[in-house]
Amino acid sequence: MKLPPALLAAVVAAITLFSGVVLATPQVFAGRVLPGIKLGQMSLTGIRQDILDNVIAVYQKQLSGQTITLQLRGQSATLSLGELGINVDRQATADAITRTRLRDILYGRRTVIPRLLIDPNRLKMSTTRHFPGLITPPENATLTLSGPKPLTPVPSRHGERVNDQALQQQITDRLKRNSWTKPIQLSVVTEPAAIQDDEIESARKFARELLKNGLRFVYTDENFYLKPYTLRRLLIFGEQDDPQNPNNRIL
Repeated sequence: MKLPPALLAAVVAAITLFSGVVLATPQVFAGRVLPGIKLGQMSLTGIRQDILDNVIAVYQKQLSGQTITLQLRGQSATLSLGELGINVDRQATADAITRTRLRDILYGRRTVIPRLLIDPNRLKMSTTRHFPGLITPPENATLTLSGPKPLTPVPSRHGERVNDQALQQQITDRLKRNSWTKPIQLSVVTEPAAIQDDEIESARKFARELLKNGLRFVYTDENFYLKPYTLRRLLIFGEQDDPQNPNNRIL
């Protein structure tokens, strides 16, 4: 089919204009976010890449105030994402934004979903506080200090924690849809105790020595002696970082 000259000229002009825009856009937006790109619902068009981290920090502050209803074993609680310890991985999110190319925009892939991080300690504190008695905490291995056999090992017991990976995925899905009204069903996974049975032996040896010989302090020419029965009332056990293994906890 042969196009009329006027229509053909219009088509050629449109193609030429489109090609010019496609070719010029990377140059015009060099060092800046391409047009049409959004972080969630926040437009980033033309933002300089060298200040992108500051913009993402503003977005993170807004996101931390977003509330969501959580449900666990028949109970509900409404918390903010900040209370749950959910933050934006600013570096990973900035990388995803700067990797967006013009072809992504042409195919309609304009919205960048922020990459998330979860603070497991904050999540644990918040869910324990808002769902009291519903999450069984693990119990560390420890030692008895009284009874007929002092310093008898008390074995550790596994407990539970909220499945943070599943929660992170559900929050990401809500970000994609910008939908926050439907509650999120929490799931739990098994959590081992921080202090395992074989990690109390050094504490046991040290405590046995104290309860046998007491403890003597020397200051200048003064001596102070704590007898074993006094130490029995004062001695408590707590967990701390293992100096030989930073990923381990010891009694």
